[in-house]
Amino acid sequence: MGEVMGFIRRGGSRPLGDAEAARRRGDWMAAAANYRSHLARAPGDAAARNDLGIVLCELGDFTAAQEQFESAIAADAGL
Repeated sequence: MGEVMGFIRRGGSRPLGDAEAARRRGDWMAAAANYRSHLARAPGDAAARNDLGIVLCELGDFTAAQEQFESAIAADAGL
């Protein structure tokens, strides 16, 4: 049910639901790939950009994570 709730809560795409499920499992590579797939369709999704930034930190890619955090703030300053 958690996966379904995340999928509905964010009103997102299938890749977003898959990204959130992969993140809960600690499968950082799959999570990153699915967040990127979602963001290709919804580039202004600040929450997904923030989540991708967190995943990239887990992968040790701090430069890319910072870019995602900056893009998230630019898309939604209240984030």
